[in-house]
Amino acid sequence: MMNNDYLIAKKLGDKDFHRLINEKKDPFLKSLEDEVKNLSILSKQYVGTFDIPLHMIVGTVNNLRKRSFAENFMPIMNENSEFAYKWNNLFESQVNEGINEPIKVYEYLQNFYVIEGNKRVSVMKFLNNFAIRAEVIRVLPERNSDNELYYEFLDFYSVAPIYEIVFSKKGGYKELAKYLNKDLNSPWPIELVRELEASFLRFYSIFMEKGGYQLSMTAADGLLLYLKTYSIDSLLDKSRNILENRMNLMWNEFLSSDNNEFLLKSTSYNQKNWDILHLFNKPSYDEKHPLKVAFIHNDDEKALWIKEHVKGVNYINNVFENIVLCKNYFNCDSDNAVKKAVDEAISWGAKVIFGTSSTIVYSLLNKALEHKDIKFFDCALNIKSNAIATYYGRMFEAKFLMGILAAQLADNHKIAYIADAPVYGTIANLNAFALGVSTIDPKASVYVDWSGKKDFDYNNFILKNDIKVISGKDSEEENATYGVYKINEDGTYSNYGSAYFKWGKYYELILKPIIYGNNEINENDIASLYWWGIKEGVLDIRLSKELSYYSLKTINGFKNEIISGNYSIFEGKLISQEGIIAREFETLDYKQIIGMDWLNDNIVGVIPKISELNDGSQKLFEVSGIRVKK
Repeated sequence: MMNNDYLIAKKLGDKDFHRLINEKKDPFLKSLEDEVKNLSILSKQYVGTFDIPLHMIVGTVNNLRKRSFAENFMPIMNENSEFAYKWNNLFESQVNEGINEPIKVYEYLQNFYVIEGNKRVSVMKFLNNFAIRAEVIRVLPERNSDNELYYEFLDFYSVAPIYEIVFSKKGGYKELAKYLNKDLNSPWPIELVRELEASFLRFYSIFMEKGGYQLSMTAADGLLLYLKTYSIDSLLDKSRNILENRMNLMWNEFLSSDNNEFLLKSTSYNQKNWDILHLFNKPSYDEKHPLKVAFIHNDDEKALWIKEHVKGVNYINNVFENIVLCKNYFNCDSDNAVKKAVDEAISWGAKVIFGTSSTIVYSLLNKALEHKDIKFFDCALNIKSNAIATYYGRMFEAKFLMGILAAQLADNHKIAYIADAPVYGTIANLNAFALGVSTIDPKASVYVDWSGKKDFDYNNFILKNDIKVISGKDSEEENATYGVYKINEDGTYSNYGSAYFKWGKYYELILKPIIYGNNEINENDIASLYWWGIKEGVLDIRLSKELSYYSLKTINGFKNEIISGNYSIFEGKLISQEGIIAREFETLDYKQIIGMDWLNDNIVGVIPKISELNDGSQKLFEVSGIRVKK
């Protein structure tokens, strides 16, 4: 009589089999011979014999053996078959004695396929074992752009032979190595490898138990997010209760990071609404009980970026007339400095904390998870967090107008654009500028160079390309080399305009609903993004009085069309250096704009590689850099 365990395993197999039939999918076990047509000619490499995770065994090599199992490796053969009796004997042997003989597998793209031992794998999976002993042979695919992540894994495996750590995106292994002060070039000490494997398996256990299997991110992706807030040592040093509490605190962060969307926040409180609220509603804060707001800056007050934000802080102090008290914390350029500043701000009584740089967002995250009663914001783009709302401006709108201005000034159809680093938002600004140029002068070219490069040479760049009109750093300040300026025949500069942030207005619009007790809670798996522009009044342009009436009319005409919503910059046919991006009547959505990794066809130059950037730009890139193409 057949052991009842086989019948239970078969029911699990039959259930999975019929599910896939209903979904019109192949219901049998995956076969490597089916998936890789040139399997026999691919290079093979002996790796060794060791324990491999059962969840990474996804199929068999031989397509003839696949029909004995459902896709979940549970048996589907009749209970009176020879297969069933052999499976049952293996089951009893494992329960009574343990299976000691290793199976044999091919490893292909970080998944394992069984050459010998399919029934042993089936039995061990049925028993919910974590690992099985296996002789591993690696099948090396031909290298191409689609498997760069796998070859990064091979670099990682050569220095730290761990199979369980699987990332979903390129760069994960390099980032992990950086957390451990290592690289992917030299072998790591065996003690470190063992500690990393043990740390990861502990994290994996809690992550999956919490529901990680329901997310599109891998456990390794989750580990990187954990390491942005907590140390790797904590995974072995802390008790399971502490780690579970931390995982609970971070779970919404995992959900937000896993979600492909942002909750775009609107400006629900305009001036008219504010006036009405002032008259008829009692605010949550007043002069006797002011709202205390802290601003954490990564540089000193002399830096242009910080200076612009401080100007906004001063604006807030004036607008709210002691209803809001603001405090600045400068030079918070390290994890410890940020946390110290936040602790001081909380002791002072801050209920709202703004970080003014994306480089400090993960230092803020640790504190944001601890203090759910305090609202945290960070000036960053495309960083998903539930505990920290991010804010930035649609600067590309103003840059489009500056492109129109530059085209009006360039007699030789050549314009220089000095970008800083290829982070989110920067490419959209550059492309919008180039589109503004082409709107006025289809023959003009925009020559781009990057001030964040190690070998950036402004003078050589300008002279080599015979350029007279330049777009540089933007600011409301009237400076000869800010914004769009022109090199005169005598070598002097004439400034004609600039785009700039109105951070005071931005902070005013964010703080108004807080003052009136708006404590809305967003969906757990959606990160909040304040992404406002010219229409909302948080961005504007400064134009020289020397410009002609016709020039001003053209630029302001386009500006009014953007404000009214009648003109969309990234609408219609768009052509990059490599081909068509969008066709007629198509409009890019906010994710396509933020995540741009291409340059418009009238741009001369390329997006620099990470290795070409200086230390400051690399630090910025690590947090909010776009995916740089090879």
